[in-house]
Amino acid sequence: YWFSILISVSTYTANLAAFFTVKNAALPINNLEDIVKSSYQVGVLESSSTYEAFKTSQYETYRKIWHRIQTGDTVVQSISEGIQWVRDRQEFIFINDGPTLRYATNQPPCDLTVGKQYNKLLRLTLNKNIECVKAVTGCSGGPYYVK
Repeated sequence: YWFSILISVSTYTANLAAFFTVKNAALPINNLEDIVKSSYQVGVLESSSTYEAFKTSQYETYRKIWHRIQTGDTVVQSISEGIQWVRDRQEFIFINDGPTLRYATNQPPCDLTVGKQYNKLLRLTLNKNIECVKAVTGCSGGPYYVK
């Protein structure tokens, strides 16, 4: 009888301690304005619709992102190259078509996550190994969508 009480109290104490030590983690990027405010590098696929949208847009946020793409020389030649850059670089975002990026995030080694959808098809990809992303993503449940 006392052993059961000891186990119950220990479990309660451990769960209570874990609850108070877990930080409220959130993705640092929730929208395109957050990208502009951050130090993240941004990559796009050359000659894609995303590339043309950032290149020709008159919206201030898009123009700032395009300037970052140009100065960082982060235009990729293939989707696989962009995805590899996300894996290799600590603060790098690859913006491309949503279905393509969702497919890539569900492929082994399952170390990427897809961010918020900005229009019907456009999404961004983040590296799950960044501490604030690790806490809120899980590979088995599929990609985490920023809300």
